[in-house]
Amino acid sequence: MSLLLDDTPLTDWVELPPALAGLSYLALVAGAVRGGLDAVGIPVDAVVVRDALRGDAVTEIRLTPKGPPPPEAYPFKDDE
Repeated sequence: MSLLLDDTPLTDWVELPPALAGLSYLALVAGAVRGGLDAVGIPVDAVVVRDALRGDAVTEIRLTPKGPPPPEAYPFKDDE
C-alpha cells in the first residue's frame, strides 16, 4: 500500500542544498505514520519511495505489513 502526498509543509518550506542531497526530510513523516500504526497494533515498514523535495511530482510513502496483526482480546462478555 502506498500513501501519496501531493503537498506537505516540508516540501513548501524546506530546500535541500546540493551538499545534503542524500538527506530525506520526509523520513520524519514516514516514521510518524509507522509509529501511529504501530501504536494501534498494525506493524508496518514505511519507506519514502518518491520525494517532492528531490523533484518528484508527489511524495510516496510505501507501507509494507510486517505480518498479520496480533489477535486482540475481546474487552467484555456478550452474555452480560
